[in-house]
Amino acid sequence: MQTLTKSAALILQGASDNMVDVIWLYDLQEQRFTYVTPSNQTLTGFSREEVLQMPMRQTMTEQSFEQVSALLAEALAAVSGGDESLRKSTLELEIVTKAGRIVPVEVAASLVTDQAGCITHLQGVTRDISQRKQMESQLHEELVKMRTAELEEARARAESANRAKSAFLANMSHEIRTPMNAILGLTYLLQLDQVTPAQALRLTKIDNAAHHLLAIINDILDVSKIEASKLVLDEADFLLEEVVEGA
Repeated sequence: MQTLTKSAALILQGASDNMVDVIWLYDLQEQRFTYVTPSNQTLTGFSREEVLQMPMRQTMTEQSFEQVSALLAEALAAVSGGDESLRKSTLELEIVTKAGRIVPVEVAASLVTDQAGCITHLQGVTRDISQRKQMESQLHEELVKMRTAELEEARARAESANRAKSAFLANMSHEIRTPMNAILGLTYLLQLDQVTPAQALRLTKIDNAAHHLLAIINDILDVSKIEASKLVLDEADFLLEEVVEGA
C-alpha cells in the first residue's frame, strides 16, 4: 500500500511538472509562495527558487494586486463567518514577467483549511490567456468595423431617402401650387361678375379654402428646402402678440 501511494505521488508529481498551467500554493501566514510548478518559469521567466522568495505583490501589476487583496479579504471574512460561497473564485489578472512584460492570466484559486478548521493557504491554477485576449480584441475590432460600416451605410441610406423625399415634396408642391393659383385666379374673376349673395358666399369659402391650402403647400415646400439645406432659418427675437394679432 505504501509503494502504491509513492507511485501515485510520483505520477502526480510528473503530471504537475509537465503541465502548461501553473499550479501554486501560497502560505497566508508567512505571506509567501511555498510551491509552484516548473511551468511558472516558462510563463513568467522566474525560476521556482525566485518565486518562493517573492512577495505576491511583485508577481503582478498594482491594479491586479489590489483586486486580489480586496477579494481575499472578503473571502476570508465570508468563510470565517460560515459563508462558503467565496471559498473558490476565478478572476482575470495581469502578471508581470521577469522581463517586465504584462501577461493576462486567468486564476482559479481556493482557500485551504487545516484539520483544526483554520484557513492557512491559498491554492490555485494560473493559465495564460494571451491568445484568447488577442482573439477577443481582434473580434472586438472587427465588430466595431462592421458596426461602423453598418452605421455609415444606414446614414448614407437615410441621407439618400431625405434627398429623395425633399425632391418629391418640392416637385409635388410645385405641381399642386400651379393649379391652386389657377383656382384662386378664376375664383377672383368670378367674384368680379354679378353673382347672387349665395354664390358670393360660396366663392368666398372657395377663396379662403384655396388660400389656406396654398399656405400649407408653401410650408411643405419650405420644409423640403430646409431639409435640402437650400433654406436657412434665421433665429431672431419676436413679439408673440404681433404674431397672434396677424394670424
